[in-house]
Amino acid sequence: MTLSISLIINILNLISLLVNTVLGTLVLLGQKEKANKLFGFMVLGIVIWTIGILGIALFTEAPYVNADLALYASRLTFLGTFFIMGGFFILSYYFPSPILQDRFSRIAQYIIWITIIGLAIASIFSEFLVEDLYITETGYQNKYGLFYQPYFLFIFLALIVGGLARYFYRYYKAEGLEKTQLSYFFLGSLLSIIFGGITNLVIPQFTGSSHLSNIGPFTTVFLVMLTSVAIVKYRLLNIKVIATELFSFFLILTLFVRFLLSQNIVEWIANGAILAGSIVFSILLIRSVLREVRAREEIERLAKNLEFANKELKRLDEAKSEFISIASHQLRTPLSIIKGYISMIREGSYGAISENTRKTLNKIYLSNERLVKLVADLLDLSRMESGKLQYEFAEFNIVDVVDSTIDEFKIPTSDRGIALIWKKPEETLAVWGDSWKLRQVIFNLIDNGLKYTEKGAVAVSLKKANNTVTLAVKDTGIGMTPEIAHGLFQKFARGKDSSRVNAQGLGLGLFIAKKIIDDHQGKLWAESEGEGKGSVFYIELPSAESVRQKKEFQSFVGNL
Repeated sequence: MTLSISLIINILNLISLLVNTVLGTLVLLGQKEKANKLFGFMVLGIVIWTIGILGIALFTEAPYVNADLALYASRLTFLGTFFIMGGFFILSYYFPSPILQDRFSRIAQYIIWITIIGLAIASIFSEFLVEDLYITETGYQNKYGLFYQPYFLFIFLALIVGGLARYFYRYYKAEGLEKTQLSYFFLGSLLSIIFGGITNLVIPQFTGSSHLSNIGPFTTVFLVMLTSVAIVKYRLLNIKVIATELFSFFLILTLFVRFLLSQNIVEWIANGAILAGSIVFSILLIRSVLREVRAREEIERLAKNLEFANKELKRLDEAKSEFISIASHQLRTPLSIIKGYISMIREGSYGAISENTRKTLNKIYLSNERLVKLVADLLDLSRMESGKLQYEFAEFNIVDVVDSTIDEFKIPTSDRGIALIWKKPEETLAVWGDSWKLRQVIFNLIDNGLKYTEKGAVAVSLKKANNTVTLAVKDTGIGMTPEIAHGLFQKFARGKDSSRVNAQGLGLGLFIAKKIIDDHQGKLWAESEGEGKGSVFYIELPSAESVRQKKEFQSFVGNL
């Protein structure tokens, strides 16, 4: 009966050794965090303790009775205990998450580490804790050393009670996931303490048998398993990981039992090799699944962050557009009033003015006109971005629009000494579109030509070819490279030397002009022979006649 109990206990301890080793390795390899490393250190202590218990069982029973080896196995259990309790206490600083530590905490940890290492070495190579071991008819009996009682107090009071007090304090302060993790940890600790206490203290006390005291390592499975769940957190909640781990666990357990039931040396070697290979394969498999799960979770996290960032950018963009719209509307009225009064003063409505005053008023008028244009651009940009830019299409003579626009530049060009060349066509060049919006585009192109021309002329021409009407604005200004000409119509885009000639532009005018022309089914582009050789801006619009024919054709097809 005794041998049967001993065999069962040894098998349970071997199973616990296997389970604890696999779980500890998985947690240790799962993440490079301090909590994982300390948990691995604690599991290493459990493994050493279990090996010591198995060694005692092996060398205190026939046919391998050896008191000397049993003594070293007993001392090995104390070495494992130091690792277990040391890792248990230090882990309280880093699990569930690292806490901010003061100098006292760091010094306390250093003292504990030094004490554990010193006691661990002394427990193996001296009679510090265990002087001798006696083999009896009912089992074995340790002869403890001089410092066994201080060891017990150090382990129990400093490490176990102190560690539990720290964990309870952290549990009291924790919230959400961390409280759940600590709940798992406390459940595992409680189960291990209860079952360990029953098997190590209660049953031996009432039965007089020391065999059940060796089942202590098996009771640690609860602590290791539930703490592994707590540290790995949500990953074990993933069904894919659960299935992989369960499959690996039962595969290894089956092969381990088969290894124990081997009948000869050949089977021992073969089953041992298969078991070892399966353990390695299972670890690699679970690590691979965990990496896949982490990668997917990281992608989901990044996707959520990106979605939040997009929403925030959209909100900011809407706020920006709303601000621009409000600010532009508030500026528009006073600028129009200023423009009206300047025009009245220039025309002599308030009396005659000197030539110098007229030139000054012309400069003020030009600056105000640029502000009016800037406000109009900002309003149009705001409407474009909100999809509220509206047009009033009708047939009109574009010659009249260009002629009235050029009238506004006669005074500014004469003040700067720049020739504004315009030969008004005698024929009517009718187009289909929003005359006010197209006037804004034409004004923009002529204004650009004047701004970036320091001397020379700006020539405006209109011509009709086939079913299109083409407007050209040619200047003798700074010119540009083909690359710059291609990118001019982007939002906030400006030429390389534009800020040197004119520092006031924002790069919105051509962007808005391109949008308006595109909406009129036309084309807008720029050409230049190079830097310093001037530029030509072209607008090509479908003629009103071609639009009428197109509409008639569409109507005809619609009627069919």
